[in-house]
Amino acid sequence: MDQAAVDRRVAELAAEYGSPDACPGALLCDRHRDEAVAFTVVEPDLSYRDLTFGELGELSGRFAAGLARLGVGPGDAVATLMGLRNVVKFNWEMVPAGGGEAVAVGLQILVLGPDGRIESDYQFIER
Repeated sequence: MDQAAVDRRVAELAAEYGSPDACPGALLCDRHRDEAVAFTVVEPDLSYRDLTFGELGELSGRFAAGLARLGVGPGDAVATLMGLRNVVKFNWEMVPAGGGEAVAVGLQILVLGPDGRIESDYQFIER
């Protein structure tokens, strides 16, 4: 991918995700099939369960409704606390080995335990 293509893609993402009208629910959940797996939760005992985009949308909708009942509205900033853990977040693009346009784009969140090892791994695929 040449620099011009990278610059265009960055501008597209900034416009889409940085817009004052950007809706997290629409950007992260609504554009996916309800039954598609949003991420897999891996517990400390290594058991796991899948959370679908439909479930994630329903849970986040309930959370948003609760915030609204507390007077939080569009444009208000809300801080969240994920416990006393280290969290690593990064965006990624999957590009064919021979070059060309990205065939998949996503967000990865890693939750690290006290020993620095990955405890949970959440992946959101944009396209």
